[in-house]
Amino acid sequence: MSGMRLAAALAAAFLSATETLRAEILCVGAARANVREGAGLEHGVAFVTDRHTPFRVRGWEGEWASVSDVDGGAGWLHESVLDEGPCVVLAGKSANVRFGPGLQYMVLWSVEHGQPFRLVSYDGVWSQVTDDDGLSGWVASRLLWGTISEAPDAGS
Repeated sequence: MSGMRLAAALAAAFLSATETLRAEILCVGAARANVREGAGLEHGVAFVTDRHTPFRVRGWEGEWASVSDVDGGAGWLHESVLDEGPCVVLAGKSANVRFGPGLQYMVLWSVEHGQPFRLVSYDGVWSQVTDDDGLSGWVASRLLWGTISEAPDAGS
């Protein structure tokens, strides 16, 4: 019986460690946010970021999240400027935002690396996005990074 208890304890420890390692991605909900060099207002601003920018949360220290962006830029964000999104950022060098989900659709505008979006829907290949000005279109999902798996299905 002690072998069963040991196996159960090891399985529980593994599941707990796996959950701890699970990466959480949160989005900037404020119009602009200061990414700080440490957990607190007394720390300098490392860089400033825009609404809908996704960040991987590496850990928490009180109300402060240790975060990193698509390029590995790291710092700290206060929980008050974060939300669950869904959001994405252009990870590719540049992309065309199209009228519909496919190359056959008209190009509405082009965006550069680092452009954040609110994610509206996702069909596996294309993502419908909206920028902070409310402009909407479709971008190839392979060019995006963020909370894509949490987006509503384009077919629903």
